[in-house]
Amino acid sequence: MKLKAIHNSIAPRRAGGIPLTDNTLQTYEKHYDSLFFFFSQIKDYESLLMLRKYSMEYFPSMTPTSIILHHKWKIGKKGSALLGDRGKEVLDLDGKGIRCVGIWISTENLEQC
Repeated sequence: MKLKAIHNSIAPRRAGGIPLTDNTLQTYEKHYDSLFFFFSQIKDYESLLMLRKYSMEYFPSMTPTSIILHHKWKIGKKGSALLGDRGKEVLDLDGKGIRCVGIWISTENLEQC
């Protein structure tokens, strides 16, 4: 059975096939966009498959290490080097060190920039 979400622009797979409020849709898209950008920068192309607007029949899960790095990138002190699990600096597509953006400032998700 295929589900169609004609009430919004998020593919049914991304929304679970259920109606969502505009605020929820905006929040989902904001997080999808952030993950897409970050995974692109760290060259985690397999995790990017999960974020496609249109679903594939089979696709790999997102890499847990990449999700953790994404969260560290968001919560780390702005401008500080993003470090991997072994303390090594994470590099972007150009071979430059990725800097934390420091925009998640509340663990309760209330004060995000």
